Amino acid sequence: MSMMFSCCYSDSADWAKGTLHVHTDNSPCGHYPVRTVCDLYFGRIMKYDFIAITDHMLRTPVPEWGDGRTIFSGEEFKRHDKQILGIGIGDIPDDPDRLDNHQQIIDEVNRQHGIAVLCHPHLYGDDYWSLEESLALMGYSGIEIYNHNEKMNQAGRAVASDLWDSLLSAGRKVWGFSSDDMHHCSRVGGGYIRVQRNSGERLLDAIRDGHFYSSTGLDADSYSFDDDIIAIRLRNKSEARISYRVIADGIAVMAGDISSGTLLLDASTFKEKVRRYFRVEAMRDDGAYIWFQPHFRMEDRT
Repeated sequence: MSMMFSCCYSDSADWAKGTLHVHTDNSPCGHYPVRTVCDLYFGRIMKYDFIAITDHMLRTPVPEWGDGRTIFSGEEFKRHDKQILGIGIGDIPDDPDRLDNHQQIIDEVNRQHGIAVLCHPHLYGDDYWSLEESLALMGYSGIEIYNHNEKMNQAGRAVASDLWDSLLSAGRKVWGFSSDDMHHCSRVGGGYIRVQRNSGERLLDAIRDGHFYSSTGLDADSYSFDDDIIAIRLRNKSEARISYRVIADGIAVMAGDISSGTLLLDASTFKEKVRRYFRVEAMRDDGAYIWFQPHFRMEDRT
């Protein structure tokens, strides 16, 4: 019997950079008009390929930009508690103070072929989005495993990969998102995703299917998984030390350090122990992270 695992990545080198949690001055806590926000991300410094405008409690009309750049229309639902992003959507009526209709919001986002993401799970405390509340909802694409605004505000914990692993271990197929949650220019560029688009695939569909990784500054040029060997080419021009971990069912089953940009992992050394999934993450010695989407165990094949 041969154990098989899914893989979100292909040999394509077409990586698009963007972030899916951005506010304008249409949010109570935003600072800049929509075109200024777009200039910040699409200008010659940041050079993003896409962003999503997700103002609080309303959908801000987004401009046409051109030059191959994409601006998704979206919204951050709810006033303070248990917030959800809806990305690539039209208007969805909601009472911002009502906390019993999250499933209806997710269902409507999906009906509109958008993407729903649970925001900053550890905002203010680890119970902002608890495991029980997250498991009670169905149909969302993923959770924010890193929120840069939360890190800068020091309000809670910016990293929520622990909740991600708990959901994955419970059998949920959810992706991990990194975002700026941009309210002020100091938040620009702190958390983003890079999406691998196959030929003819829409960007939003590629995100929905998990063809992306999340990052706070460490990037990769390629990711392959063939004959049990995972080969990742990381960008590491300075040859800084990079620490990596393989997480399987919430437990680290492999860890080590490299100083080159090439990471080679032999999955045959741990795959027999994997019950549901495993994933790879790495951190450069300056604190920049990269999180790859999980490999899910498939039916055994003869």
